[in-house]
Parts: sequence; structure tokens; C-alpha cells
Amino acid sequence: MVPYKPSIVVYYSGDNDVETPTTSEQIASEFVKFEQKVHKALPNAKIIFISIKPSLRRWAFQDKMTKANAMVKSHVSTGRNMVYLDVVPKMLGADGKPVPGLFVQDGLHMTPAGYDIWTAALKPLLNTGTGTRN
Repeated sequence: MVPYKPSIVVYYSGDNDVETPTTSEQIASEFVKFEQKVHKALPNAKIIFISIKPSLRRWAFQDKMTKANAMVKSHVSTGRNMVYLDVVPKMLGADGKPVPGLFVQDGLHMTPAGYDIWTAALKPLLNTGTGTRN
């Protein structure tokens, strides 16, 4: 991606890792490595990290996701040209669990309603201004 010199990079990863022996620390570390590599080559590129989403299928791993998300959020807060986009609260119902209507039958992949939430949250960040922290 670096040869294309993007001004904005949207990063989503870690979701598949939570069902493996990979630790929260390792998930967060992969983002840190990615961020450092991108910013070494493209110091002015804005990187938007979309938090690992809650899902019906992986709800049993929510503690692992929450920890990884918190570690990434902490890293993002220490640098510049990085944004942490927290989609978790937008995907939880009043009961504190994932909203079933946001997922297809497998309980993991999102319906158009789930993507609508992400689009609405991401769209305001897709400008070339300075990296706002969320």
C-alpha cells in the first residue's frame, strides 16, 4: 500500500484472531507494527483504526476484544495522525449485547444495517485534515 502514498488508511483487523490462541497483546502489537511501518514511509498519512466489533458469534471472546481495543486506543492516543474509531457502543443494544439485526445468520458478518453504522461513523473522518482522536 505504501507505493500508492495514501493520505488516509483505514485499518480493521483482529476480529478473526480472537478465536485463536493469539493474545490481546499480540493483536494490539500487530497494529503498532503496521502503524510504525506506515508512518515511517508516510509520516503524514492518517491511520484510522476501527475497533474490533462485537458480534453474536464471538461474544464469548468480548473480554479479549475489549483488552486489545483498549491497548490500541492507548497507542493511538500517544501519537499523531491516528484515529481510534470505536464502533462497539454503536453495535450494542440496551442489554449491552450485540444487536442481532446487525448480523447475518452466522452471527459474525454484518448486514447492511451494520455497515450503515460503520459508514456513518467513518465518513466524517475521511477528510485530509489533521487526525482527530476519538
